Amino acid sequence: MILFEPGPRTGIFRIAAAGGTTAPVTKLDPTQHTTHRWPNFLPDGKHFLYLAANNADPRGASTEIYIASLDGKLNRPLMHSYAKAEYASGYLLYLRDTTLMARPFNPDELEFTGDATGIAENVAENASTWGAVFSVSQNGVLAYQGGGHTDHGELRWYDRQGRNLGALGSGNYYGPRLSPDGTRLAVDFGDPNRDVWTFDLRRGVKTRLTFGVVDAAPVWSPDSSRIAFSPLFGGTAPSAILVKKSNGGGQNETLYAAQSSKIPTDWSPDGRFILLDNNFSTLSEVDVVPLAGDRKPYPFSQSQFPQRSGHFSPDGHWVAYTSRESGREEVYVAPFPGPGGKWQVSSSGGRMPRWRRDGRELYFVAEDDTLMAAEVEASPNKFEVKNVRPLFRVTLAPEARDRSGSFDVTADGTRFIMNASNDEAQPPITLVLNWPAELKKK
Repeated sequence: MILFEPGPRTGIFRIAAAGGTTAPVTKLDPTQHTTHRWPNFLPDGKHFLYLAANNADPRGASTEIYIASLDGKLNRPLMHSYAKAEYASGYLLYLRDTTLMARPFNPDELEFTGDATGIAENVAENASTWGAVFSVSQNGVLAYQGGGHTDHGELRWYDRQGRNLGALGSGNYYGPRLSPDGTRLAVDFGDPNRDVWTFDLRRGVKTRLTFGVVDAAPVWSPDSSRIAFSPLFGGTAPSAILVKKSNGGGQNETLYAAQSSKIPTDWSPDGRFILLDNNFSTLSEVDVVPLAGDRKPYPFSQSQFPQRSGHFSPDGHWVAYTSRESGREEVYVAPFPGPGGKWQVSSSGGRMPRWRRDGRELYFVAEDDTLMAAEVEASPNKFEVKNVRPLFRVTLAPEARDRSGSFDVTADGTRFIMNASNDEAQPPITLVLNWPAELKKK
């Protein structure tokens, strides 16, 4: 049996290791929590641990490790914690600040039997995921990464040769999007709570645009006058696409109220459509929302494989997106509005596609975090990939490499703004053998 969390706002699900259908084993109580994550089985295979948290109060009293059973008969808080916990060798391992603690735990009685002892200092923690970078086996092997709080990155400018042209800001900035007129940059800022902010690139002024619990994924209108975004937590709808004037004036306008998690990824050059990542529990797809009529979304491309990160070509006749149909994420291009075939652009993994303003180059990030440039020829009735070459490799900030938009490119393709790690040298992984024996000596 495998336990997993299929999305950031779901309970824990299970699936047989041999495959089959999924089934929920925990259910969110929205009055207490917005997310369940980090499941970990106890030795009997019937009980498990998981972390329950609330994005509105990430380190509040309701953020706890729970203990539950597959049959649903048990589900109760076990201890307060701001990161995941794992059981091994008679101990529950968890973080206290950045110290890895081990506390004796009886998996049969499901209760602690002693006090906690620190076994490693300055262990890496990622507040945006309530994650702790450690893993423990059942035969006395422990692995962990140092570095303490690892969230912070920098918004850096790079040229095509990968030269660092300077940082725009330091901190937890995600989803950088340059305005079509090239004068401003929109980002979502903060961890784990975030809001949409804008940078005036001419004056270097940063302005807060939204005031929600978690507002993310900013997308500019083609005339740069408005920004669409998604309030990921809070509000009356499970999800929504909102729009606000980019100068901060007026109130939020609801473009679309959704019943599942939907993230805007691009706005068509003619202003008539918005592309969304529709994140199902077990499958994602690229959806199109027409901004006229009933605004009912429809799939851009029907597929049994996860698809996401759709982006319009500058002429609006093509959409670049990623799909896992080959077994890993690759970049494809298909005609809009369709129907038609598709062309695979990347060959060694690819994500986060971005177009140059003239439509003659398409950029994406390869599996090893190398920024790639694909020379393409796109006309209303023809698409061809001429050449694909690497530009440079960058160390993306923690969490950034998993997001659909962690960089953007200027209209002429000469500069790139990236959510890069502010520590290019990542701390090593430390491996500890027979750690329970060492613990008993203390």
